[in-house]
Amino acid sequence: MFSRVITLLGNPRTWTAIAMTILVLAVYRPVYTNQYLYHDDWLHCLGPKFNCHAKPTYSWTLLAGRPVGGELLCAAYSLFRSSDQAGFPRLLVVFSIAAFALLQFRYFLAVGLDASMAGAFALGVSMLPCMLVAGFWLGASFIVFSFIAASIAAELCRRATLSGSLPAVARLICCAIACEFSGFLIYQTGAMYFWAITACTVTIVMRDGRLREAVRTAGVFAIAGSTAMVSYLVWFKYLHGYAAALQAAEPSRGTMFASLTVNLRWFVTDALPRAGTLWIFDTDSPPPLGVAMIVLFVAMMLWFTGRIVRQRTGVERMIALIYPAAVIGFLLAGFSPMLATDFRLPVYRALASVSTILFITTVIHVSAVLPSRQWPVRIHWIVSGLFGAGVCYVAGDGLQRLMVTPAAAEYSYVRTAIWEAVQQEHKPERIEVIPPTRYYNPSTDEIMTLSAGFPQDIVPMISVLAREFDWEVPATSIVMLGSGQATRAPGTLVIDFNDLARGGLWEAFRNAPTWVAFSPRNKLSDRPYAFFGPIDVQARYESNGRLTARYTTDGTLPTKESPALGGYVGLGSSALLKVRFFENGWPSGRVWAAEYVRLDEPGSSSVASHGGEPAKLLRADVQSGDRLELDVYDGNDGFEYDHADWGGAAFSCGAEDIYLGSLT
Repeated sequence: MFSRVITLLGNPRTWTAIAMTILVLAVYRPVYTNQYLYHDDWLHCLGPKFNCHAKPTYSWTLLAGRPVGGELLCAAYSLFRSSDQAGFPRLLVVFSIAAFALLQFRYFLAVGLDASMAGAFALGVSMLPCMLVAGFWLGASFIVFSFIAASIAAELCRRATLSGSLPAVARLICCAIACEFSGFLIYQTGAMYFWAITACTVTIVMRDGRLREAVRTAGVFAIAGSTAMVSYLVWFKYLHGYAAALQAAEPSRGTMFASLTVNLRWFVTDALPRAGTLWIFDTDSPPPLGVAMIVLFVAMMLWFTGRIVRQRTGVERMIALIYPAAVIGFLLAGFSPMLATDFRLPVYRALASVSTILFITTVIHVSAVLPSRQWPVRIHWIVSGLFGAGVCYVAGDGLQRLMVTPAAAEYSYVRTAIWEAVQQEHKPERIEVIPPTRYYNPSTDEIMTLSAGFPQDIVPMISVLAREFDWEVPATSIVMLGSGQATRAPGTLVIDFNDLARGGLWEAFRNAPTWVAFSPRNKLSDRPYAFFGPIDVQARYESNGRLTARYTTDGTLPTKESPALGGYVGLGSSALLKVRFFENGWPSGRVWAAEYVRLDEPGSSSVASHGGEPAKLLRADVQSGDRLELDVYDGNDGFEYDHADWGGAAFSCGAEDIYLGSLT
């Protein structure tokens, strides 16, 4: 066993897999460390006490033929009770993305790629914009599992091509069909990633000169994939029961062949160029770089095919001539607009398969035409490392700047407004909302688009956040207004999303400190820090220099009028210390808190005791109080084994003792 571990640790593939996993977790870190919900996430009420299955997004998943995806969606929402706890299910999604990357890495190794290229491709696929969106947007998180199902189906097909037993081949193909069918039930366009793997596998086999094996590979994959597609379409149209309702809700569905010339022109001039830019996160429409990618894809495929045709004769030459048509067929199958939720909407999640085919097959063609396989291994690792670093930088920057920062700032802004309203003696009876006059709105529906840009998301956002503070806000009391139309009458809360831009909150939130450290405080528990006499509490933090830290000691939320934090806060009595950061008067980031209890303040009595010591007498004057609390603190030396036996605890009223044990 030990020798096997040593062997694994000495294998470059093991270190590549470890490095790839670490990179995925690092790039996706903003997803599970920031606080926010996004877009139609707000349409779901949160926590197990709410019925996810009664919500419109779940109903839509059924209508669109994604029942398993709907169940996964509700499972994700059952894992947290308030919006600021959404990081945990996102972390699980990120681990699923890492598992998908490892599956791809293992698969590319199995079909003949070296570890450096396999790792680079797997890392790139795991950081396509559709994957970033799935990790960032809980409502789309289940898409990851459709990609995983497609990857498993592809692995089963690969094993079927290697099996020499016909019954074994049949069993493997049937399992692959079942797995791919389950991917359709999760998310159709994600399951179409199966065709991207098919095209890449056939291209790799062709590159290695195994032309006859390429025919068998293409045949097995085509049988499994097309059978799963046809089975799903039959189920959806005749057994699902919602096909007519979906057609009424989306008249564009099923119209692909109604105007084939127009749709084909749209696919070539709009969808394909956009797909060609997904590995570099370009959002222009139509992107010139995407057009260049398409030209390179076609040129390298023809060059690669021509080279094989010149070298082979007979049947193998015929196979080489058919190869470009097969790749184009897999590319069209990978898009399959008739299965997409929105036909003729070139969103990232619908273009992932096409993008993967364009990029990976082009790189493989280039590696075959150039003598790259004769290069030193060190060169391979350098090139792959540079590619991986570039992918991580572009993906990480896009994820933070275009997705997480706007959504987290929006969440922080609305939550702060709700909290300040709750602190008032009389809660507002009316909430006036002014949607942004300028908000990010690119040509896709998934990047840089704030929830505030969708009126149907604003009402549930406010309702959910208010409910977390025990404030039930009727939907009828939330009024949508245009810029300059707010009445600002007494008893009215105004939430003007244009203040996000005016106050620079997006930038402030991105640059906010990620931690505040209080000292002294309990290091081993969340219990309050107990102290005798006045103390000075130090609050250490890092900031970008433009932020001002403000604090309160009475448990209320710091405002722009609260005292500025100078490094130390003097406490002479029990306090709940809260710190928050401001830029240009606007709150930025989360609230940091620590509780302190003074044991010798008036009206209290305390004594320190340790194991093995005799019982000690504790007296307190309670004549002026109306509440008695008996608390045990850890003495600031760790909470292990801390407890108290209140032997003979009693009230002394003159000559009479009233024991607590006799009270009911």
